[in-house]
Amino acid sequence: MKKVTLIFLLLITSATSFSQQTEPFKPVTKEDFLKRSKSQKIAGFVFLGITAVCIGIAAPGDVSFDALPVLVIGGAGAAVTSILLFSAAGRNKRKAMKMSAYIDAKKIPDLASSGIFSQYYPALSLKINL
Repeated sequence: MKKVTLIFLLLITSATSFSQQTEPFKPVTKEDFLKRSKSQKIAGFVFLGITAVCIGIAAPGDVSFDALPVLVIGGAGAAVTSILLFSAAGRNKRKAMKMSAYIDAKKIPDLASSGIFSQYYPALSLKINL
Protein backbone atom coordinates (compact mmCIF):
# COMPACT_ATOMS: atom_id res chain seq x y z
CA MET A 1 0.00 0.00 0.00
CA LYS A 2 2.86 2.35 0.81
CA LYS A 3 4.52 1.65 -2.54
CA VAL A 4 1.31 2.35 -4.45
CA THR A 5 0.81 5.64 -2.59
CA LEU A 6 4.42 6.67 -3.20
CA ILE A 7 4.22 5.87 -6.91
CA PHE A 8 0.92 7.73 -7.19
CA LEU A 9 2.41 10.83 -5.50
CA LEU A 10 5.49 10.70 -7.76
CA LEU A 11 3.28 10.49 -10.86
CA ILE A 12 1.19 13.46 -9.74
CA THR A 13 4.29 15.50 -8.92
CA SER A 14 5.96 14.72 -12.24
CA ALA A 15 2.79 15.48 -14.19
CA THR A 16 2.39 18.91 -12.64
CA SER A 17 6.05 19.90 -12.69
CA PHE A 18 6.61 19.33 -16.42
CA SER A 19 3.35 20.72 -17.75
CA GLN A 20 2.95 23.73 -19.97
CA GLN A 21 1.90 27.07 -18.60
CA THR A 22 -1.85 27.44 -18.37
CA GLU A 23 -1.71 31.24 -18.44
CA PRO A 24 -0.13 32.93 -21.45
CA PHE A 25 2.80 35.25 -20.73
CA LYS A 26 1.76 38.90 -20.88
CA PRO A 27 4.61 41.12 -22.10
CA VAL A 28 5.37 44.27 -20.13
CA THR A 29 4.43 47.41 -22.04
CA LYS A 30 5.41 51.03 -21.82
CA GLU A 31 2.13 51.85 -20.09
CA ASP A 32 2.84 49.23 -17.41
CA PHE A 33 6.17 50.86 -16.59
CA LEU A 34 4.60 54.33 -16.51
CA LYS A 35 1.77 53.13 -14.25
CA ARG A 36 4.25 51.46 -11.91
CA SER A 37 6.37 54.63 -11.85
CA LYS A 38 3.37 56.80 -10.99
CA SER A 39 2.25 54.54 -8.13
CA GLN A 40 5.80 54.37 -6.74
CA LYS A 41 6.07 58.16 -6.88
CA ILE A 42 2.77 58.55 -4.99
CA ALA A 43 3.94 56.07 -2.34
CA GLY A 44 7.24 57.97 -2.10
CA PHE A 45 5.37 61.22 -1.40
CA VAL A 46 3.27 59.46 1.26
CA PHE A 47 6.40 58.23 3.06
CA LEU A 48 7.97 61.68 2.69
CA GLY A 49 4.88 63.13 4.39
CA ILE A 50 5.21 60.61 7.22
CA THR A 51 8.83 61.72 7.64
CA ALA A 52 7.79 65.37 7.76
CA VAL A 53 5.10 64.64 10.38
CA CYS A 54 7.59 62.73 12.56
CA ILE A 55 10.10 65.59 12.34
CA GLY A 56 7.36 68.13 13.02
CA ILE A 57 6.26 66.30 16.16
CA ALA A 58 9.78 65.72 17.50
CA ALA A 59 11.26 69.14 16.58
CA PRO A 60 9.80 71.30 19.41
CA GLY A 61 11.48 69.09 22.00
CA ASP A 62 8.53 68.58 24.35
CA VAL A 63 8.14 64.89 23.44
CA SER A 64 8.35 62.27 26.17
CA PHE A 65 11.33 59.94 26.14
CA ASP A 66 9.00 56.99 25.60
CA ALA A 67 7.71 58.32 22.26
CA LEU A 68 11.00 59.78 20.96
CA PRO A 69 12.59 56.51 19.76
CA VAL A 70 9.40 55.58 17.93
CA LEU A 71 9.37 58.94 16.15
CA VAL A 72 13.06 58.82 15.27
CA ILE A 73 13.03 55.23 14.01
CA GLY A 74 9.70 55.69 12.19
CA GLY A 75 10.83 58.94 10.58
CA ALA A 76 14.19 57.53 9.50
CA GLY A 77 12.59 54.39 8.10
CA ALA A 78 10.01 56.42 6.19
CA ALA A 79 12.76 58.70 4.81
CA VAL A 80 14.83 55.76 3.55
CA THR A 81 11.72 54.13 2.06
CA SER A 82 10.74 57.34 0.25
CA ILE A 83 14.23 57.70 -1.23
CA LEU A 84 14.16 54.11 -2.48
CA LEU A 85 10.67 54.54 -3.95
CA PHE A 86 11.64 57.76 -5.75
CA SER A 87 14.71 56.10 -7.27
CA ALA A 88 12.65 53.07 -8.37
CA ALA A 89 10.04 55.38 -9.91
CA GLY A 90 12.73 57.18 -11.87
CA ARG A 91 14.25 53.90 -13.03
CA ASN A 92 10.86 52.62 -14.23
CA LYS A 93 10.16 55.88 -16.04
CA ARG A 94 13.53 55.69 -17.81
CA LYS A 95 12.77 52.10 -18.85
CA ALA A 96 9.40 53.22 -20.23
CA MET A 97 10.98 56.04 -22.22
CA LYS A 98 13.57 53.68 -23.72
CA MET A 99 11.00 51.13 -24.92
CA SER A 100 9.76 51.15 -28.46
CA ALA A 101 7.61 48.71 -30.40
CA TYR A 102 7.42 48.49 -34.16
CA ILE A 103 6.43 46.15 -36.97
CA ASP A 104 9.30 44.85 -39.03
CA ALA A 105 9.72 42.52 -42.01
CA LYS A 106 12.19 39.77 -41.13
CA LYS A 107 13.98 37.66 -43.70
CA ILE A 108 14.08 33.87 -43.49
CA PRO A 109 16.13 31.75 -45.88
CA ASP A 110 14.04 29.26 -47.82
CA LEU A 111 15.76 26.33 -49.46
CA ALA A 112 14.17 25.30 -52.68
CA SER A 113 15.23 22.82 -55.34
CA SER A 114 16.65 25.54 -57.62
CA GLY A 115 18.48 27.63 -55.00
CA ILE A 116 18.15 29.70 -51.87
CA PHE A 117 15.35 32.23 -51.74
CA SER A 118 14.53 34.75 -49.05
CA GLN A 119 11.01 34.88 -47.75
CA TYR A 120 9.77 37.77 -45.64
CA TYR A 121 7.36 37.48 -42.76
CA PRO A 122 5.88 40.22 -40.56
CA ALA A 123 7.23 40.43 -37.03
CA LEU A 124 6.32 42.59 -34.09
CA SER A 125 9.50 43.81 -32.42
CA LEU A 126 10.00 45.22 -28.97
CA LYS A 127 13.22 47.08 -28.31
CA ILE A 128 14.46 47.92 -24.81
CA ASN A 129 17.64 49.98 -24.60
CA LEU A 130 19.49 49.28 -21.39
